Order: sequence, then structure tokens, then C-alpha cells
Amino acid sequence: MAAVSSLTADHEWLLCRLRECLDPGNTNRAVAEEALRQAEAMAGYAPALMAVTLNKGLDAGTRQLAAVLLRQMVQKHWQAGDEEEEEGDRGVRGFTVSPENKAAVRSLLLQGLVDEEPKVQAAVGLAIAHVASCDWPEEWPDLMDHLMAALADTANPKRVAAAVECLSLFAEEIDDSQLPALVPKLFPPIFAIVSNPHQAYRPSARRGALSVLRATVATLGIMSAVYQKESKAIISESLPTWVAQFSAILSAPLSQDDPQDWGIRKEVLRCLTQLIQHFPALLESSMPGILAALWQSYVSGIPLYERLVVAGLPLMPAPAAAAGTGEAGSATSNDAPQSGQAGTGGVGGGEGGEGLESAADELSALAIQAFEFLLTLATNSRFQKGLQGTTEALVYFAIGYMQITAAQEEEWSQDTNEFVSEEDDEAISCRTSAAALLEELVAEFKEEAVQGISTAVQRRLGDTVVNPTEHAPAWWKLREAAIFAAGTVADTFLQYEMEGKPVFDSKAFLDALLLHDLGPNGAVNFPFLYCRCLWAAARFASEAPTEKKVQLLRVAAESLSKDRPLIIRIGACRALSRLVPNMQAQDLRPVLPAIYTGISDMLPEVSDDTLHLALELLTAVIRSDEEVTAQMEPVVTSALLGIWAEHVNDPVISSDTSDALEAMADLPACIESILRAAIPPLSAIFAKPEEQPNGLVAGGMELLTMLLKRTPAPLVRPVFDALFAPLATIVLRSDDHTELQNGAEALAMFVRKGGEELVAGSADPDGTMKTLLDAAAKLLSPQLEPSASLFVGPLLVQLIRRLPSRMAPHLQPLVAAIVHRMAAKRMPSLSVSLLLVFARLVHWASPDVRPLLDLLSSLPLQDHTSALHFLLSEWAMYHSDIHGVYHSKVASSALALLLASRDPRLLQVPVQGKLVATSKGVVTRSRARVVADKWTEMAFPAKALSLLAGALLEAKEEGEQAEALRGKRGSGQGDGEDEDLEEDEEEGKGREGLDTGLPPVFASAELFSHLLDQEFGEDAGDDDDDAQDDPLNQINLPVLIADVIRQLASQEPNLFQTLSQDLTARERSTIQSTLSAS
Repeated sequence: MAAVSSLTADHEWLLCRLRECLDPGNTNRAVAEEALRQAEAMAGYAPALMAVTLNKGLDAGTRQLAAVLLRQMVQKHWQAGDEEEEEGDRGVRGFTVSPENKAAVRSLLLQGLVDEEPKVQAAVGLAIAHVASCDWPEEWPDLMDHLMAALADTANPKRVAAAVECLSLFAEEIDDSQLPALVPKLFPPIFAIVSNPHQAYRPSARRGALSVLRATVATLGIMSAVYQKESKAIISESLPTWVAQFSAILSAPLSQDDPQDWGIRKEVLRCLTQLIQHFPALLESSMPGILAALWQSYVSGIPLYERLVVAGLPLMPAPAAAAGTGEAGSATSNDAPQSGQAGTGGVGGGEGGEGLESAADELSALAIQAFEFLLTLATNSRFQKGLQGTTEALVYFAIGYMQITAAQEEEWSQDTNEFVSEEDDEAISCRTSAAALLEELVAEFKEEAVQGISTAVQRRLGDTVVNPTEHAPAWWKLREAAIFAAGTVADTFLQYEMEGKPVFDSKAFLDALLLHDLGPNGAVNFPFLYCRCLWAAARFASEAPTEKKVQLLRVAAESLSKDRPLIIRIGACRALSRLVPNMQAQDLRPVLPAIYTGISDMLPEVSDDTLHLALELLTAVIRSDEEVTAQMEPVVTSALLGIWAEHVNDPVISSDTSDALEAMADLPACIESILRAAIPPLSAIFAKPEEQPNGLVAGGMELLTMLLKRTPAPLVRPVFDALFAPLATIVLRSDDHTELQNGAEALAMFVRKGGEELVAGSADPDGTMKTLLDAAAKLLSPQLEPSASLFVGPLLVQLIRRLPSRMAPHLQPLVAAIVHRMAAKRMPSLSVSLLLVFARLVHWASPDVRPLLDLLSSLPLQDHTSALHFLLSEWAMYHSDIHGVYHSKVASSALALLLASRDPRLLQVPVQGKLVATSKGVVTRSRARVVADKWTEMAFPAKALSLLAGALLEAKEEGEQAEALRGKRGSGQGDGEDEDLEEDEEEGKGREGLDTGLPPVFASAELFSHLLDQEFGEDAGDDDDDAQDDPLNQINLPVLIADVIRQLASQEPNLFQTLSQDLTARERSTIQSTLSAS
């Protein structure tokens, strides 16, 4: 392909490349795409794209591609810095479109705004918006004149719509310097569009004009954070006119004759919500009128909503007063907030079922926005008074909007996952929006709201009891919505009852559910209602008498039966998940077999969210009764292993399955049987890892680790014999980071649980040891990415702790490997993990750490004086990143022992000291990127002294907090703790009072030749079982640090004074307090 220096001549080269890109059979497609990317910087490229875009003689695909490339170029290269906004860009970087090319593009852009091709028009509109945000008004002064003229062109609706869309996009990109000039030009024409009748402007144009206003208000709101006075001045002049128009739009009753009007009302509410959020003071006096107007839309929408959305029926003429079940016609001015008259909303003739789905969506969107608006009011103290006294009426009609819609009923019946996720994931719908409003009303208006919700719920329940079949064909939907509303605030109702303020008779409510809805002749033929009743009954049962809980427990267990609709079984899962953890074993045991059977039948039928629900219940049931669980374990384990294998890459389901297996494995009566079931599939997975689905091998390693952790020592041998060799082989051969991480954890768990006995009893003890060392060596390879080596630290700790005599000959090369791994491609979490290994080596070397320092000093390390210098620098840098009481104790006590050695080599190692404040004021993220952190430099012993002072201070503060807590509780245990402290002090003193109470493991005569046979704890701070028998965990850290500081101050006063000079005033004060205490 010949190079092209200019594209302004005939554009043939550009056309050829565009067509090559669009041709799916073209083998040179990638070449053409690269050529277009490189052409971005050529003179004339942007105008050429513009010309192709506007050439209506070309095919639509070519024009659309040119328009998209033009839009991308404008967004990336119109001004300096734009290209940073798009990640993964492979085009030419570091240039902007020339002024001449910009002028050429600007002169043609507006022509594309009325193009017949929607995609061309959309791309051009985006380009205009971005260019306007950069160039208007200085470089493109006549832009607004053209757009305003387009807005006024009522004879050309497409031109109006295109201008509105462009202005909406522009309003989202505009900055505060452009707003003062824009608003006076913009607001009058868009107000004219919104306020004019439909004959002048299409509803879509009116909605678009409102979206322009909303985007402008949002930008003004952001601007008000800095320019509050100027922003208010810009908006306040025209706000009264807008508010009056908003009230006029909202106050007219909703009519089925004009569904497009519903979208206009929605945009009005969106504008008002933005105004409330950003300029509440300006709206405060107008809010009563706005609320009165909204009330008309809110109430008159109920009959339409119930017929169109809830029942899914086409809109038909109906008498206003008789429409719907929501009694919209019965609402009086006493129900309305402020001065609003609750209109019925005439339901005139309509278009039958035409556009039924889109109309239903539009009406639902309006209702959701109304709830969002009311929620915004409820959370703003300026407007709460407008809602006071209206809770009952507000909630009464809200329950009408909470009914299950026809679309939901159909969708949920076909896919229960959608039903489950509606509530669990808080999907946006009328139901969840109204429920959120109820919760907020309770939070803000307390007893008034609780009483109002109670009355509204009982009124709605009464509506469905009088004569449900005559009241409405889908009477059960209104009852379900009322029960949903009650259950949403159940905890509040119960709390008020416990406080002696029974605003809602929860006992009678629960009795009614159990007797009628959940009784023998109840609502079982209405699955969604029955499901809701189970859910609500469980929420109200927490304070119920035991006999009522047991009754509900039996009903819920029976509802898990395979012959019940899946929707009902979902309700049973939700109810039982709430009931089971709070029931006594004697009450649970009779129904547990039925629950297990129901869950086992359900598991193969469901997936995704529904499966998540079933597994959550199964985990709760497993933990409820060990004896019954042991009986059911074989069936349950088999099902869980199958689900685990199928969903290993689903983070939610795999976690749920692991939780259930873990709950069973925690039971001594179950673990052996679980291992028998798990070993064969795990063995098959590990034997042929290359044939397994993605994630199954790593997941199998994770499952193995979990099971091994809970396996008693006598049962480890068969697991080892079956799985150790293939597991280690995968670690040695794999380059998958997750497999290497999980494999390291599994190997560490094998060593921890089996130790010397496991290795010695293997068929080839030396071969087993070599395998472990080879795995550790691979994980320490500097060629690996740091994340792949992340769990090598715990493996090394277990090897040293559990196999000390076997590890002794290998420690010198091991230390070298660790240092080199730390020095390669650094990762803080990996460095911290390996630093803890060295901290443990310091303890093993104590009381003479010189052999360890000799080894580190003798190891050369590229770009560093020695391994010792590098290691101590890393320790100084990352010590504060060591978290957890156990880890901190290991590391800080090791620092104390190093400081106590007073080895002169430590003074020769400069390390990172204190952070230097480079400037005053707030350091923003942008400033932080420009100005790098600066640190002082100090000798390692000074840094160690500083860190130890911090550890003392932290221990003191924690002790004071604990003492204060004990004082509040009046426990009276302080004396005993003082005695314990004295005992710890005595036990902690050894040679010259500096020993940790542990025998020495390093001897100067034979470096690393003998480690103690005594066990030491692993560096897994959250693993309490493994840390309990670790002598290091028994160290009294404050006592050890205090002894080190006292001896340093008394025996090396000059050195102590020198080191103290680098401390902060607070650190010096802490150390002085320690010295004074002696």
C-alpha cells in the first residue's frame, strides 16, 4: 500500500481503506485498520472523514464508519490531553488536529446533524458536543445561533430533535467558564419547546429539551461547589418560570390518550430531583405547589398502572370513579400533601393493545422516578415538612405501585433467578423503589411513619378480604404487595412493640398468615402470594412464641416438597434461612429430614441466584444439628461436589458450595466420609490437569486445602498418598498464577498437618523432601511474576517449622533464593510475607544473631552492597505493612533482638526514615502524582528503635482501651492480669534479661546445622489453631522491647543518644516513659 501524504484531493485512498475494513472476507483488513490509525496525523485526514461522512452518494456502512472514526478522532485529538481519556488506543499519539483542519471540520459538522442515517447523525452529534466544549464560543462563535435556529424550526422535527440531542450532549461536557454565556441563550428556546403544545413540538423534542435542562442543572450543581453565588444567580432568574411549567405538567391527571406525556412527566421529575440536590434553597418556597401537582400524577396513575402494567391489559374506556382497585377516585384532599386535590384521572378511549409493552415501561419509569423524587425529599430536612402527615396516603397508593406486574409474573415464572435477584440484588423497579421509600420514611419520620405505614397496610389488606374475586381479577397481587410492605419494615414494627408502643399487631398479622394464607386452604394456588407470606411470616416470627415458630417451621419445611411450585420453594428457602439459625435443636430435628430432602431435590433443578439461595439454606441446616447432618452427609456431599465442579468459575456459587462443604467438614462425624468422596474426583482432576475446564485445577487445590485443614492427623495419610504427588507435579509444571498460589497453600497444609511423620512414612522420604524443595525453589524463582510466588512464604515457614532437621542442610541456599526473589520484580505483599520468614530466622538465631548476619553479609546482590543491606532496607520500608497481632509480634520481637545484638554492621546500613512534608496544604491526588514522597535517611538501628517505640505506644493504647472497656463492664479482672504480667516478665527474662524464653537455635560453630526440634508457629496471622502452640506467640512483646531499650540505654548510652536523635518527640516520650518505669 502506497503511502499518502495528503488526503484532501479525491479521498480515494480513504474510501479504499474504509471498504477494506468493512469487508469481512478481506485478508488485509488488519493492514487497512492500521493504515487508518497511522493516517490520523496526516494533514487533511479529519476533513476527509467529514467529507465521506456527508457524501450521501456512498453506501451507509462506509459513511457510518467514517463518522465513527471522525468522532473518535475529535474526542482523542482535538485538544492536548484528550487522548489520555481512551485506554488501549493504538493510534498515533502526541498530536492535535491543526487549526486549518479544525476550521474545515467545524464548517461541515452541522450538516451532519440532520443526516437521514441515525448512526451518522449520532456520531456527528457526539463530535459537535466535544468540539463545542473545546471551541465555543471563542473558535466557534456562531454555533449557538445555528443550534437555536434549529430549535425554532418547528416545520422540521428531525432538525429540532437533532439539535436537542446535540445540546444535551454538550451540556454534559461544558465547563464552568462556558455556562454563564450558554444559559441565557439556551433556556428561552428550550423553555419554548417544553411549554408549547404538542402540535408545535413532538413529545420526543419536549423530553429532549428537559434532558438538556437537567444536564445543565447538573453541571451548574457541580460548579456551585466552587462558585455557589454565581451558580445560583445563573439559575434563579428563570427558575420560577420553570417551576410553574413543571407544576402545570404534573397537575394534569394522567390520561391513557397520551402515553408520551408520561415520559415528559418523568423528565420533569428528573429535573426537579437535580434542582433539589443542588439548589434546595431556591425550591423551598415552591415545594408545596410542586407536591400538590405531583399528587395528581401519583394518584391518577394508579388506575392506569393497575390495568396496563399490573394486569397487562390494553387500556380501555372506563368510568373515572370505578377504575382500578386502588380507589384513586376515593382519595380526597385530606389525603393529599399540602393543597393538592386527589384527582381520579379520566381514563378515556385509547389505542387498545398497540404499543402495550413500551407504554407499560414508560409508565413504570414514571412511577420509579416519582419514588426517587419523594425519596430525595424525605432525606432533605428542608422539604420533610411537606411530607409530614401524608405517610398513610402516600404508602396506601405506594402499595398499589408495589404489585407484581404482568411482565414480572411471566418472567419470574419462566426464570426464577430473575425473581430471586429482584430483591437480593435490589434491582430497580417500582416494587424496590417504593420499598426504599418506606424504609426512608421510617428512618426520617419515626413513629408517625410507622403508624402511617401500619394503617395503610391494614387498609390494603382489608381491600382484598371483603370480596377479593370481585375487587379485581388479580386480587392476590394487591395482597402480596401489602404483605411485602409490612415485611419491609417488620423489624421496626417489632422494635416498637418491644418498647411498649404497639403500632402494628404483629401477633395478629402472623396468626392471620398462618391460619389463612399458609393454612390448609390457603393461597397455595397463588405461588407468589404464598412465597411472600412465608418470607413475611419468618420476619415477624423472631419475637413470636415458640409454638408459632415451630408451626411456621413445619409449614416452610412442607413447602420445600418437590410437588410445590418452585416459586413457593424459594419462599420456603428464604423463610427457613431466617428461622433455622435461631431454633432450638429439639424443635428443628423433626423437620430436618424433610428440609434436607427438599434441598436435595431442588439443587439439580436450579441455577445462579436460586442455587445461591438453596446453598445458603443448606449451610445453615448443616450447622444446626451434627447428628442429622452425619446421617445425610453422603447424599449431600455427592451433590455438593457435583455443583462445585460445574460452577467452579462462578465466584458466588463456588463460594457457597465451599461454605457448605466446610460446614460439614467442621463436624468430626463427617470429615472421613467427605474425604472418601472427595479424593477420587480430585485425583482425576490432578492426574490430567491439561484436560480440565478452566479454573477446575486451581479450585480443586483450594478445596483440598480447606479439607486438609479440618482433617485429623490419622486421616492425612490416605489423602497424601492419593494427591500429594500429582499436586506437586502441577506446581512444578504449571505457569498459571492461581494454580501456583493455591498449590503452594495446599503443599503447606500437607506439611503442617503431617510434618515429619508424614514425610518419613512415605514410600520415598528423600524424594518427598526433594519434591517440596523443588516446589519452593520454583516459587522463589525471580523469573516468576510476584503474584505467582505470593504464598511461598507460608510454605517455607511450614517446612522450617515441621521439618527442621531435613531443612537444616538447605537453609543457606534457601536464604539466598529468598533474597533474590525479593529483589526481583517487587510486590509489597510478597515482600512482607518473605520478611516474616527472616523475622523467624532471627528468633531461631537468638541469642546470637551474628551467624545469620554473617551469611547475609556474604551474599552478593546485584545493585546492592550486600544481601544484608537490601534485606534491612526492605524491612525498614515494609514493617508498617505487617498486619495482625501474631505477625506483628513475630516481626517486632525480631527487630528487638537485632537491636539488642548491637552488631556494628547494622549501623552501616542506611534505610528509609521519616516522611518529609514537602509542602503545606491538602495533598490532592493530582499533586501527589506530581510531587513524589520524600523520606529522611537513618541508620537501621535508629529505624528499629523508632518502630519499637511505635509498637510500645500501640500496646499502651490498646491496653488503655481494654482497661476502659473492663471498667465499663465492671469485670474486676485487673488484679489477675497484673499477676499474669509479672509472670510474663519473669519468664521473658533470660541472658541479661533479653532472652525471649526460647532456647538458641543458631550456634556460631556450625551455621544452620541444627535447628531446634521444638515447633514454631507459622506466619498465618488468622490461623489461630496453628499459632496456639507456637512459643513465639507467648512472647510478651512490651516486656521484651522494654528490656532491650533499658539495656541499650544503660550499656551503650552514647549509641542510645545518637539513635534517639532521629526519633519524633512522641517516640522519645514513649521511650522515656519506658525507662522511667524501670
